[in-house]
Amino acid sequence: MIKSIVPNDTKSEQITAANDPPAEGGGYHLPHTAELRSSEADRERRIKMYFPRLRDLREDKDLNQTEIAKMLFTSQTVYSRYERGVLTIPVEHLLILADFYGVSTDYILGRTNEREPYENK
Repeated sequence: MIKSIVPNDTKSEQITAANDPPAEGGGYHLPHTAELRSSEADRERRIKMYFPRLRDLREDKDLNQTEIAKMLFTSQTVYSRYERGVLTIPVEHLLILADFYGVSTDYILGRTNEREPYENK
């Protein structure tokens, strides 16, 4: 028997079997396969987090994607996806890169034009 994982009602703590009707006032159900698939339009509407400064900073140091990826313990493909906005860069990687380049995370994210990191207080 498969247990459901998607809540119908946040008030309910009940878990029911996938084929059982939800308990009165809530319960859980498994989404249909169609619910799990994203339509092409949904994918196009997703916001891409494109950070051109990642590439600019890397190129300013005359480094390639493979060298940066090794520093982050990831693959060149994954790092390339960060630069292109296909994958969201994890906070841990963002912090490592900010320290490495000597800039603030806000600079990398394009939230400021000040390259200098903030002072520790």
